[in-house]
Amino acid sequence: MPHWSYWSDGAESIHNISRSKLESEGIDPTTVAYSLNRILSGQMVYCDALHWDNFWCNALFSDTGIHQEFELRDIQELIGGSDNHLRTFINEREKLEDSDKFTVHRALDDAKIIRKALKVALAG
Repeated sequence: MPHWSYWSDGAESIHNISRSKLESEGIDPTTVAYSLNRILSGQMVYCDALHWDNFWCNALFSDTGIHQEFELRDIQELIGGSDNHLRTFINEREKLEDSDKFTVHRALDDAKIIRKALKVALAG
């Protein structure tokens, strides 16, 4: 969006996406919002960083004027109230992040890490 002018060098280094790459290869925000709704309509989407994911979804859908058709929820709802399950999830997630099998802070790999860590946590 034209008014999305803020850029964080720290976020760039974490996500390994330069501003020039985003500008040349990025997808129009309206297309992203419609695509998310098409794929996720009526679903609950679980996040491990609900605060940030809500913030960015709100920015996307508010700024494009499109109604969000899915709900974001905290992954801890799936883990439940068990401290043991939560500890197992966190430990497994950290182990997977450190394994060099994934690129951390890239959406698909982050989703794979979360799924695998959640599976281990709930199996125990």
